[in-house]
Amino acid sequence: MNRPDTVRTVRIAGPGALELTEVPRPVLGVGELRARVEACGICGSDGMFAGLGRIPATTPFGHEVVAEVVETGPGTDPQWQGRRAVLLPFGSCGTCVQCRQGEETRCTGGFGNYAAGFADEVVVQAAAVPDWCVVPDGVSSTAASLLEPLAVAVRAVHKSEVLREERSLPVQVAGAGPIGLLVAYVLLRFGFSRVTVVERNEGKTSLLRELLPGARILTSLPEEPVHCLFECAGAQPVLDHAVTQGVERGGRICLVAAYKAAPTLDALQFMARELTMIGSFSATLADAESASRILFAEADVLQSLVTDTVPLEDVQGAFDRLRAGGLLGKCVVRP
Repeated sequence: MNRPDTVRTVRIAGPGALELTEVPRPVLGVGELRARVEACGICGSDGMFAGLGRIPATTPFGHEVVAEVVETGPGTDPQWQGRRAVLLPFGSCGTCVQCRQGEETRCTGGFGNYAAGFADEVVVQAAAVPDWCVVPDGVSSTAASLLEPLAVAVRAVHKSEVLREERSLPVQVAGAGPIGLLVAYVLLRFGFSRVTVVERNEGKTSLLRELLPGARILTSLPEEPVHCLFECAGAQPVLDHAVTQGVERGGRICLVAAYKAAPTLDALQFMARELTMIGSFSATLADAESASRILFAEADVLQSLVTDTVPLEDVQGAFDRLRAGGLLGKCVVRP
């Protein structure tokens, strides 16, 4: 158990290795909040980048954080005391051209600052926590931890530009990890009537049917082309199929997945079939605010995406299961 002047946090020890360690309890500064972590989701990119050694050793991490404010610093509104809030990872400078245009993911001055949530508690700036991040009564912290991945899904759907088109056009989501599943959920919620989800893991079928009752669920790539494919699998065969036949001529590929190795592309086919590829990375504050309205209204449904919860002591095992494909849904750490 940690001492009163320390807190526990999970850090990268090396490629694929994590360590639970004690660090000095951060001093609370002007305008800051001290919050006790109640839930922090494990992101697939966390598992991939930690496993490949792309996150430097000793780095604390975890960015799908929900925490209860237990102390306010000087100059901070004391009404924050006792509130639960989602602590978003969308740090940005707020002053560059991209930020002023609402595109914080393209920030040139400081994107990527966030509270590392695989810990007992965190300290954040109160100004970085919008009022709409406060978790309503009746919504569990476990469900609220889905806000950041849901925001990523909302951004992907908006970036793909399908919302400007007929909702009867066929769309497909390849890969039903948490992000792919949430992309499909958003598509259905926005009224798309021909949503196909392709997921090789047959063990996920019941979960997919529960959360996506209006979608067609397949375990292999279909022969008929779709208008827009959301690539959430990070799999070269999916990209190959999309470029050669999986997406109709003039259609689009929205690339959402992170790849373990750089994928290749049949440029001749891509050009001849006049395809468009759109990248979608992370999310903006506007995406997160839109996602909050969906999540807080439908938390009882989305809660079922969380299939595993673990304490801080078991984070290594959870990451091992994630990399081995042993998690059916979302895994949330509860300190």
